[in-house]
Amino acid sequence: MELSDFNCVPCASRTSYDFLPKKETVRDLIRLSDALEEKGVYVDLVTETVLMIQLEKKRISIFRNGKITVRDTPTKEEALATAEKLLRYL
Repeated sequence: MELSDFNCVPCASRTSYDFLPKKETVRDLIRLSDALEEKGVYVDLVTETVLMIQLEKKRISIFRNGKITVRDTPTKEEALATAEKLLRYL
């Protein structure tokens, strides 16, 4: 999975960015959570519909449909850099 597989759009909150998958996808968030924890990523919350993590002090939500939200990020460039780092773990 690469950054080019997503469309980056600002979230309505104006301090977050959504990365929407260009192709329909379904993710098993429980398994993904386990894999991320094994790689040292801090998991805040995991359900069947949303996985909330912290990666390098950034809060990120990963949804079952493949959408990723990078929270508390004021610039698109910063959100892109964070998403790129996350995708290396996936």
